[in-house]
Amino acid sequence: MRFLGLGVKRYTPKDCVRLFNGAEESIKIIIPDVNVDFFWNDAIANSLKKAVVRGVKIKIAYWSLSEIGKIGILSVPGIEIFRLGKERKRLTASVDGKHAVVQRRRQEIQKIDIGIIAPNTGSTLAHEIDTIFDEITLKKSP
Repeated sequence: MRFLGLGVKRYTPKDCVRLFNGAEESIKIIIPDVNVDFFWNDAIANSLKKAVVRGVKIKIAYWSLSEIGKIGILSVPGIEIFRLGKERKRLTASVDGKHAVVQRRRQEIQKIDIGIIAPNTGSTLAHEIDTIFDEITLKKSP
């Protein structure tokens, strides 16, 4: 499904995996809460593992009320993890600074069925996500 004919697709885990499988340089993910289904999705975790093997630099920033250790996608070896001091409003990801994954709004049920994948956004949305990631993780590693 495309929105407004701009090449923006509705989020699906399968399309997200496809995007991560095509990553060449970097994947940056901001997770608002570890209860989102994205965090526990095996296909997404496997695509991140494959990306690490290909030499893609993966950084994940997450928020949680308590120390959770390496669970979910945080258990993927070779990723850089940042624990945030405060909760973020939505899940966002940037792939190679060109493609974006955005949860459109926070839901009580933490299944991301309202979200978008915006491929080839160039230096706009994906670049903005990269910048936000860098700002919120500056000197904030666990």
